[in-house]
Amino acid sequence: WTLRNLIGLAVPFHPWARLPLPVMLGLDAVVSALTLGGLALLPLLWRPLSRRWLALVCWAYAVWLALLVILAAAGFIALRQAVPLAFSLSKQFGAFGSYHALPGVIVFPLGALVVCAALVLLFREPAPVALPAPAPRGGWQRAATLTLTAGALVWVVGFYLMPQAVTTACPPVSFSVTQFAHGACAGIDSDQVLQWAWYAGLNPVASLLYTLGRNFELLVALVAITTLGGWTRLLSVTTLAWLAAWPALAFGVALVALQGVGVVARYGFQLAAETGGSWHAAPGIAVTLAGIILVALGQLGLWREWARQRAATPAR
Repeated sequence: WTLRNLIGLAVPFHPWARLPLPVMLGLDAVVSALTLGGLALLPLLWRPLSRRWLALVCWAYAVWLALLVILAAAGFIALRQAVPLAFSLSKQFGAFGSYHALPGVIVFPLGALVVCAALVLLFREPAPVALPAPAPRGGWQRAATLTLTAGALVWVVGFYLMPQAVTTACPPVSFSVTQFAHGACAGIDSDQVLQWAWYAGLNPVASLLYTLGRNFELLVALVAITTLGGWTRLLSVTTLAWLAAWPALAFGVALVALQGVGVVARYGFQLAAETGGSWHAAPGIAVTLAGIILVALGQLGLWREWARQRAATPAR
């Protein structure tokens, strides 16, 4: 993402800079899939698979890795071309220093080599003799999975498609993917309230959650994995414990955003000349928390289903 942003900085007058917002969001989604698509494939490798499905997952992972390497190589080449422009801009804003490649340029190829070695081992893995038969999905598990999925969608709408803080002149419900000012109504999104919380000072744990919230593609990838994991029939303690990680992280990020809303309401500012400085929490905060609660309730239902399946399994 650092490479992508610097490429955009290097070509501010490129035609893609004038693309409509939905197209730009679509491009961001593609970059997110290329950047974090491998995370969505990892849970499939943690469960027993037939020889055919194991090969399909491995090939999909190999294709993702190849695309990621191509994107990183192209980005690094463009970054080297953008360095002179970035250095000249830094001089204009009073920042001086030399630009150089980060250690990630060395660590990334090493990681790619390790993954290639792991894929070779997986391709050579002998086919399992027999796979455990998946338990039938009962009505309770279906309801829990649907609740989890609905909660993930509600969270995405509340955290990314609704403002987190608005002025008193705004309607009760509004949607926006960035800050806006319409007459006396103004609103700011989750990214900006997190920034306000950072300005006010955060403890180390909140700082970690702030960093996680600002890198929105990671939270989105984790909620997608959590949703997909909720549809599995082979419930286990390991799977359910992994699925419980996302609600805890998302709840922490929401609390940091709520702290930022308090900072905005306390100090206030004018986003435009017509807007006032009286701010309060927007419905996006409530929708975000409601989505997290729904995900947690769905996971409680999956835990209940796991306990039922374990009780129904005859002891060996």
